[in-house]
Amino acid sequence: MDEERSELEDLTAGYIARGEAEGLASDAQGIADRAWDEGAHDGMGDVATPDLPPRPTDPEAVGGPFGEGKAAGSSPVSRGRRRLMPVIVAVIVAVLAVGTAAGVMAWRGNVAAKALSDARSRCVDSLAKAGTARDAYMQAVAAASDMKTVKSDQVADPKVVAALASELDAKTPKTPACTAGDADGLGTTADELDAQARWYATHEANVKTASENVGRSRDEKTLGDARKALADKESAARKLLKDSDGKTGDDVARAKLTQAINTAVEAGKGTDVRKMDDARSALDKAMKSVNDAVGAKRKADAATAEAAKRARSSASNNYGGTSNHGNGTTGNGGYRYSGGTSSKRNTGNSIPSGSGGSGDTPQSKGWGCGDNCSTAPSDGHGCNPVTGACGIG
Repeated sequence: MDEERSELEDLTAGYIARGEAEGLASDAQGIADRAWDEGAHDGMGDVATPDLPPRPTDPEAVGGPFGEGKAAGSSPVSRGRRRLMPVIVAVIVAVLAVGTAAGVMAWRGNVAAKALSDARSRCVDSLAKAGTARDAYMQAVAAASDMKTVKSDQVADPKVVAALASELDAKTPKTPACTAGDADGLGTTADELDAQARWYATHEANVKTASENVGRSRDEKTLGDARKALADKESAARKLLKDSDGKTGDDVARAKLTQAINTAVEAGKGTDVRKMDDARSALDKAMKSVNDAVGAKRKADAATAEAAKRARSSASNNYGGTSNHGNGTTGNGGYRYSGGTSSKRNTGNSIPSGSGGSGDTPQSKGWGCGDNCSTAPSDGHGCNPVTGACGIG
């Protein structure tokens, strides 16, 4: 009996190692059959019997697998069956042990396979998410290309241009592949991919924010510049309106300038750059009209002044008449002695003789008095016939 038990233990250990529960059960059944046969003969001793009792596999013969259904008594056969009980129990325990071990090994195998499958599935999902995040990031970078060309002098705050440039220069991470052959390796790769997806999502948001900041700052400066330009033009228009008062032929141009100024004021209160530009252009046009009107009046006034001057000069040149004093005649506002004796002699102050003058010398200054107004010259000249004044001196 010990021999069968030892053989059964060896078989059990081998089958457990290989996870072959069915093979162990078959061999254990053979050992039990052999032990039954040997135990039955040993238990009967010298009792002669032509037939051996049926094996426990026949429930009708023994009343159950262990003969509990019939009175066993103390016959040699009963004693043989009692000796066989440990072997049968050992066989049952061995079968159960092998089954349990095989189940545990199968369970462990299934768990490992499922873990590997789950790790691979997770890695693939993480790879897809990282790819989606990368595509979104690249789209944000492409959309920021227009803002990338904006210069620092085109924005209200130059810092936003530097911030966008920094985001666009960020180095993107390298995407790993799900090629690991074990669950741990696949899990590590999945973790890297998840971190990569978060990196792309974060930098996508940063690029969008930086691009929007550049756009807003550019619009802010554009609006500020337009508003300032309009205000400067409005100030110049108001000055022209004041300075041109009374300097135009009429107030038509100045009325249009006033209207353009009012329009500019309203445009400056808003945020529409186009309206501001239009208002500034309207001011330029109205100011030109006023300047043209001022220039036209200045020319007209100058022409009028010139005409008056010419009229005065013409009237002065046309003054005079004709007078006869003896044989002398005068004309064109002056007097000329034409011969004979003047009817009027100048008896005014005389100058000393010997001054070297004569009747037609420059000293007479056109009056022909010679160098002595007390006597009439003999060369046909005389003193002023009206006043008697001598031109000498």
